[in-house]
Amino acid sequence: MRARLARRAQDWRWSSLWRRENGSAEERGLLSEWPVPRPANWLDWVNQSQTKAETETLRQSVNKGTPFGSEGWQHKTTIELGLQSTFRKQGRLKKTGP
Repeated sequence: MRARLARRAQDWRWSSLWRRENGSAEERGLLSEWPVPRPANWLDWVNQSQTKAETETLRQSVNKGTPFGSEGWQHKTTIELGLQSTFRKQGRLKKTGP
């Protein structure tokens, strides 16, 4: 939507959302079920514009390979999946002392 290739997220024919909403039974069968109940306002949420802060946080998550979500969820998921190193700064540690 940001690239203005579709007016609504579900209009982008090559997305899983389009397939879930408009695809044939066979096409929808290619998609996994949600692991949690789908929120009633899911389409409204998906079609909202992201703030600059949300976009930056998402980009940082993708670039570093860190979980994306609330701070508490990130912490829990990082431990469960052993991703602690993804939150460390890149590069070598600085020498300390003389």
